[in-house]
Formats: sequence, C-alpha cells, structure tokens
Amino acid sequence: MPIHVGHALHSETNLGMQCDDEGDNISLKNGSYCELTGMYWAWKNLKNVDIIGLNHYRRYFDFHKKVGFAQPEKQIKTKDFGTCNFDIPQKIVNLVNNGSVIVAKPRSYPVDIYTNYCCDHYSTDIKNLRKVIEEFCEKKYIKAFDTIMDSCKLIHYNMFLMQWEQYEKYCQWLFNILAIMEQRTNIENYDTTQKRIYGYLAERLFNVYLLANKVKTKQYPILWFFDDYYPQYSSLTSILRNFRNKLLNIMGHPKRYFIKK
Repeated sequence: MPIHVGHALHSETNLGMQCDDEGDNISLKNGSYCELTGMYWAWKNLKNVDIIGLNHYRRYFDFHKKVGFAQPEKQIKTKDFGTCNFDIPQKIVNLVNNGSVIVAKPRSYPVDIYTNYCCDHYSTDIKNLRKVIEEFCEKKYIKAFDTIMDSCKLIHYNMFLMQWEQYEKYCQWLFNILAIMEQRTNIENYDTTQKRIYGYLAERLFNVYLLANKVKTKQYPILWFFDDYYPQYSSLTSILRNFRNKLLNIMGHPKRYFIKK
C-alpha cells in the first residue's frame, strides 16, 4: 500500500495514492519525522491488519539475493527498478507469523554508535534522549540504550516487517518518547538535514526496543535506488570491514560514563 507522506505540506500534489494527512495524523511534522508520519498514519488508521511492514522512498528489502553475501545494501540505478523482484516469499511471512521481526542488515562503523551520532548530528539530542528514556521508561530500556550506544553496529532506515500486535506496542512506546523529545528540543535553527532529528532518533530507538524486549529478528539486506555515485564494497571487503570495526570497537574506545550524568 503506497502512502504519500508529508502530504499536508504539499496538498497541491496528487500522486494518486493514500495520503498521510487523513484521519488521525502528524503529516505536518514530516520535515522532522520523515517516514514516521507514514508509520503513525498506519498505526492510527489501519484496521484488521495481521502483519505490517515498511519500505520507504528508495529503499526496499531484498528477499531474492540480489545483494551480495555480507553486504548490508546494494545501490541500483533507478532505470533498473523494473528488473527487481519485490515479492514477499512465504518463508518470510512464516517467520513473522512465528514472532520474528524482519529488519535491515545492520551497518558496521569504526566507532561506537554514540560517537557516530555525535559526529553526524547534535550530541545534545542523543544525551537528552537518554535522559528521557531513563526518566520515563522501564529500566530495561536504559540498559539496552547504553548497550546499543557502546556497540559499533546499527539497524537503519526504520524498515521492518512484524505482527500488528508488536507494531502497536512499538508505536505506543516510540511516539510517546518522541513527543517528549519534541517538547524539550528546539530545532528552529537546525538545517534541513538536522531537522530530520526524529527520524534519526527513531532509528536508534528501534534498535533499543528490539534489544530491550528480546525480540527475535531476521536480517535482510536493502536495495537502494540511487543514481549518484556512492562507494560500494564487495562481500569480502564487507566482511573485512566488519571484522576491523569490531576490533576497533573492542580495543579503541573507553566506556562513556559521562553521558549518564
């Protein structure tokens, strides 16, 4: 089911698909919530759904081994979109019916996830996120947050396939936290990229939720439709990079106890 996200910001555009500004919605927040406005619309407006998933923009799950072994994603030219198979095999449906959540294969970094966020975004935001989790969530979530921040791998893109019951629980938890973060964060002077803060934070929160609740996951690579050049690594290079990053993460950084203050 295609959804035009952020339609409230571009109401003059008609793409001939479901829009996220109908019913209970946060479409006007698309500039800072990104694909989450579509997630919110589905949560609040869809009925009688057993399984729900999210692909978005130019990214789709690869269930048909188009991406090389050990690679988290593969860049594909938009002209080749029609050559790809996006069908969901029955084995994937069976995994979800048995309680697993389908997620993107994690990306590996030479630094821990906390440092990575601070390099790419505003460190104050990730510190404030920790305070919100510590203040409003069960203790298992702050423990999971610290574990994720100390790791060198992250599941990206807010993409998934899961049972509706799990989705409702996750959305209730996620959007409550983001609502509190909104109240405590002034993004007026953020540039367009940094204003996507709640989409970025949600990527980290998804990892926290899965770990804290010991959710079974099955990882699949991503097909990324993008025409500009982006460095791609072979399967062997990806394995070596993952190994290098793991070693660097184990040996190279101290625990960041200061973020807990």
